[in-house]
Amino acid sequence: MSGHNILSQLAQGLGCRTVTAAGTTQSGATPVEPGFTTTAGTGTEGVILPQCEVGTICIIKNTGAGNLKVYPDTGSAINAGSANAALTMATVTSCILVRTGALQWQSIPTVPS
Repeated sequence: MSGHNILSQLAQGLGCRTVTAAGTTQSGATPVEPGFTTTAGTGTEGVILPQCEVGTICIIKNTGAGNLKVYPDTGSAINAGSANAALTMATVTSCILVRTGALQWQSIPTVPS
């Protein structure tokens, strides 16, 4: 089964939306909600994950021609990154992000490529 089919199946029932990435910092990034979000990275703009409960899942798909910055909610970290640091998603990639602790997110894969 391809990765695209798995993501499509996961998205069913989680809620699907499309947002426009914005801002060049965490404070200006476009908020996303739990579920499946599609956006187009430009290389400088980004999205910010929600403040939420442990176990919450956000699936982000970058359909753009540029990288996409994914910021954790304020004070949190993604993977082994520092607090508030963005995860950079490559062009035309997808990533599952799981809230694993009060101030921690984990991406699957660790480096979206």
